Amino acid sequence: MSKFEGTVEDIVFRNDQNGWTVASIKLDGDRNRISAVGVMPFLSAGEHAIFDGELTEHREYGKQIRVTAYEATRPETRSGVERFLASGLIKGVGPATAKLIVQTFGARALDVLESEPDRLTEVEGIGPKRAAMIAESFAAQNGMRNTLIFLQEYGLSPALSMKIYRAYGDTTEQVLRANPYRLVDEIGGVGFRTADEIAMSLGFGRDSEFRLRSGVKYVLSEAANGTGHMYLPAQVLVSRAAEILNADDAVVENVVRGLILDGGLIAEAVGEDDAVYLPALHLAESETARLLRAQVKSVRRSRFSEDEALQRIAEQESKLGVSLCGEQRQAALAAMMEGVRAAKRMSEATGCAARTIHRLLEYTGEGMGFGRDADNPVDADVVIVDEMSMVDIFLMKSLLAALRPGTRLVLVGDVDQLPSVGAGNVLRDLIDAEVLRVVRLTEIFRQAGQSQIVLNAHRINRGEYPEIRNRGTDFFMERRQTPGEAANSVVALVQTRLPAYMGLDSLRDIQVMAPMKRGDVGVFALNTLLQQALNPPEPGKAELAHGGMIFRRGDKVMQVRNNYDLEWTKGDEDGQGVFNGDIGYILAVDRRGRALTVEYDDGRVAEYDESMLDDLELAYCMSRGDAADQRAAHADDPEPAVHRGHPGQAPGGAGGAGGLRAGHGGQQPHHPPLQRAGEAPAG
Repeated sequence: MSKFEGTVEDIVFRNDQNGWTVASIKLDGDRNRISAVGVMPFLSAGEHAIFDGELTEHREYGKQIRVTAYEATRPETRSGVERFLASGLIKGVGPATAKLIVQTFGARALDVLESEPDRLTEVEGIGPKRAAMIAESFAAQNGMRNTLIFLQEYGLSPALSMKIYRAYGDTTEQVLRANPYRLVDEIGGVGFRTADEIAMSLGFGRDSEFRLRSGVKYVLSEAANGTGHMYLPAQVLVSRAAEILNADDAVVENVVRGLILDGGLIAEAVGEDDAVYLPALHLAESETARLLRAQVKSVRRSRFSEDEALQRIAEQESKLGVSLCGEQRQAALAAMMEGVRAAKRMSEATGCAARTIHRLLEYTGEGMGFGRDADNPVDADVVIVDEMSMVDIFLMKSLLAALRPGTRLVLVGDVDQLPSVGAGNVLRDLIDAEVLRVVRLTEIFRQAGQSQIVLNAHRINRGEYPEIRNRGTDFFMERRQTPGEAANSVVALVQTRLPAYMGLDSLRDIQVMAPMKRGDVGVFALNTLLQQALNPPEPGKAELAHGGMIFRRGDKVMQVRNNYDLEWTKGDEDGQGVFNGDIGYILAVDRRGRALTVEYDDGRVAEYDESMLDDLELAYCMSRGDAADQRAAHADDPEPAVHRGHPGQAPGGAGGAGGLRAGHGGQQPHHPPLQRAGEAPAG
């Protein structure tokens, strides 16, 4: 890392949302200008600054300073002050007014604005009202700048610092010095560990009550977000929190008890221990149970007798030219006769139009805000939710809240698939609760009945070992002695062997999975090897380095965060939203603007500027978590597809994604969903 010192001649470009800036700099002792690029939200023309960064050579723009940190000082020369004032940073001051201010006060103009703003009326054309506006804008910029400097001392990014400032304004430093752990609850993107580092720097002790309370809630949040648990048993919570906080169990136990007493946590007896919830999760689960029970009671039974319903099913089979197996016929019968049904597996989509739950409920783009709710319910007689295993507790509650009384609800999914990314295991728990009509479909139709993949999946689900045959099947194992040999074998399979044997496209028809991110056969290493093999560098093929990765035209990439605001086009259609797990391919690389164009599998095309590149990763190889996210990304929303219809319409089947997930085996807890203490079960 090197240091560069110079004067800001001009701000060429700035993204006001994240502070990404391209500035023209005149380095001290050098007549030539050079570009400085990086997150510099308050850098202004006329300022003298010291930049930390690296000197790089851009293919089109030449030398650039890639800035990682900077420190600017107020301009001291008349020309520097004038450029600063004319930059547009201060409301009410443009180039002409800046020139007049400097003519009146000279190089001391900024001192006058700060300490004697009333003197601005001495400038021709500036009256008291305008002088007050200029002074207020200048003070606000100073306050924001000082706050940014304060926050960056604790390692917070400029973008996050701006978010914190927008929440607390000029009181930011006061708030943090009083209780920095407020950030965890009130500012998205700030976790306990970040707040803890700030607190330690500000002199808070490890036994601070603020710290202990925040740490306990952090453990529950990690259990929900990391492994999907709705709650933790009290003893497990105390043990984990004590370890993270480096505190005695007895101290943490008292903190947990205090949080329960003041409503910061919710406790409920389960077996011989207490289940401890975050209030939001407890409310979501309770509301889901209440709403589901109410929905079941609101739906009158079918006007058909069972014999009449079976006759109508037979008529539809004849009309459509299909023959249902016994399990499928029972599933169709249950959908006609019952108000709410859950099924373990639906084999085929029927092709009717589908939409995601987020789109059905008219997602507003903030938190779990939806335009459709109890006051503005979904207008449908029947709602069929596919891929129910991916629906988490919060989405399920929102869906139920938006159904009008009498709407039939059909839930379709596979409990053996990966559960939801969010907290809860809704489908499995609904089935296990035995309060709804359940039909299990086990006969194989989607793939060949003798597919070794399918047969082995069934064996694994029954607790049996898979059968491994090395030749003549679609399921086989290759044994290699070292990680390097295994990695080379993976590359050979993808690049040549499988395409030659099965006529596959290496990029679009094959997906490599790895159990871990790091190591010789981890996701990162395999992505590098597969990129080199399948999309190597070539003369004229544009590429862009970012965050330790090389993005190259033609690369397979994945979106790794939800971005509800990113605009996309698809032919004549346009919209917003690219989501965690979306897979696409890089169409173009703009080296000059450091931007990428990505086309996703469904045809949406989105533009990424440099500030968004952290949202992309190479996707030649994925981990289990990546696969869950990818399966959760359906069409243009990250949630399960929903099929709306009225009696007589065939349900849609375009799959999507979706999760009450608590513990999954071992010593992990499993909560009693939909059966609250003192409540009757849903249904």
